[in-house]
Amino acid sequence: MDLSDYLKQLWSDRGTESYETCLVNHCTDAGHYCGVYAYIGEDMALLDICLSGCFQGCSRPHAAVMLPWSGSQADLEKEVQDQCAVA
Repeated sequence: MDLSDYLKQLWSDRGTESYETCLVNHCTDAGHYCGVYAYIGEDMALLDICLSGCFQGCSRPHAAVMLPWSGSQADLEKEVQDQCAVA
């Protein structure tokens, strides 16, 4: 399973913390208000999944990808590459 598929599955599985976060924040398929991000290193290593204010940071270039993620692995790699190039 690639990272893109993992992020999709993580957000859609009932009973997971991610799913519960959406319930608490009244998210719908039309809009998400939970502010949860996947923090991914430029090497595509998943660093953390948490609320934006809870991320402890990282000394190397990384991207903050808002969840839920619905794109492909290629889309995810491009998003990470683009954000890391700016950092």
